[in-house]
Amino acid sequence: MSQEAPSRMGASLFDGTWPTVSVVVPVFNATRTIDACLDSLHRQDYPLDRLEIVVADGFSTDGSTEKVLERAATHAHPRVTIVANPKRSTASGLNVGIAVASGDVIVRLDAHSEAPSDYIRCNVEVLAESGADYVGGRPMNQGTGYWGEAIALAMASRFGVGAHFRTSNKACDTDTVAFGAFLRTTFEKVGPFDETLIYSEDNEYTYRIRARGGRVHYDPKIHCTYHPRRTIIELFRQYQGYGWGRMRHALRDGGGFSLRHLVPMIFVGTLFVLYADAPVSRIARHGLAGLLAAYALATAVASVVVALASNLRYLPALPIVFLCLHTSYGIGQWHAVASRVFGRDRGWKRAP
Repeated sequence: MSQEAPSRMGASLFDGTWPTVSVVVPVFNATRTIDACLDSLHRQDYPLDRLEIVVADGFSTDGSTEKVLERAATHAHPRVTIVANPKRSTASGLNVGIAVASGDVIVRLDAHSEAPSDYIRCNVEVLAESGADYVGGRPMNQGTGYWGEAIALAMASRFGVGAHFRTSNKACDTDTVAFGAFLRTTFEKVGPFDETLIYSEDNEYTYRIRARGGRVHYDPKIHCTYHPRRTIIELFRQYQGYGWGRMRHALRDGGGFSLRHLVPMIFVGTLFVLYADAPVSRIARHGLAGLLAAYALATAVASVVVALASNLRYLPALPIVFLCLHTSYGIGQWHAVASRVFGRDRGWKRAP
C-alpha cells in the first residue's frame, strides 16, 4: 500500500501521508478470542510499518498473556507490545496503552472483536473526511452456540438495545460510537478515560468531548465483528454493569442520557412498585397484570420479527434474551442510584 494518502483525506490534517496508528486492545481472560483479534489486525490493508498494536493485559489467568507474548516475539510489522494493566478495567487499560503508544491516531478495539482488512484505513479516512474528534462504526454481532447467536440477534435489534451505532446505516454525528478512533491530540486535550467507571467509560469520554465543543461521528463503513456473551448469566452481568455505569455517569455529570436510556429503569422500577403493592391493592394487581401483558406482547412481536428475518429456531430464546437485556440494564441503573443515595459508592470524583 502506498505511503501517500488519497487527496480526499485532507492534506491539512495528515499532510497527504498515512499517519502512524496505534491500536489499543484492553485484555483480560480473552483466550477464546484474542488470537482471532490479533490475526485480523495483522491482515490490515493499511501500511503495516505505520501500524502498531498495544495490548493492555489485566494479568490474565487463562493463557491470554502467553498468546500475546508469542505474537510480540514473532511479528515485526505491525509490532505488538504488551503492557500491564493492574486495575484490569477497560478505562485503565486504555490509559496505560495510550501512554506507551506512539501513533498519531489511536484506535481502540475490544479483545472480543475482529477487524476486517480495511478497518484501520476506514477509521483514518473517516477521521480526515469528517473532521470529527472521535469516530466509530457498527459492530456486527457474531454469536457462538445457540444462546450466543440468539444474543447476537437481540443486541442488533432496535427493541433489544436500540443504540444508534448498532442499527443505523446512515453516517452522521451522534452521541457515542462503539470502540472508536481519535487523534492523539484529542486525547491530550480531553484527558484520560475515567477510571472510576468500570463500565460505560466510552460513553463518558464521548460526552466529555462533546461538552468541550467536539464532535463524535458515526459511519457504517467502519465495521467490525463482535462476539457477544455466550450465556444469559454472562449477558445479565454485562448489561447490569452497563446500566450502572451509564447511570453513575449521568448522576455525576448531569448529562449523556436520553429517554431511551431511562426506559429500562422505569420498567424495572414500576414492576417492583406494583409487585410490592399487589398483595394489598387491586389497582396494583391490575396494573402489574397490564404491564406484564403489554411487555409480553411487545416482546413476542419483536421476537417474531427478528426470528423471521434470521431463523425461526431462535424464537424460543429471543424473549428470554430481551427480558435479560432490559431488566439487567434497569437493575444496574437502580443500583447506581441506591449507591449514590446511601453513600456506598465513594468514587464520584469527576475525571480530569
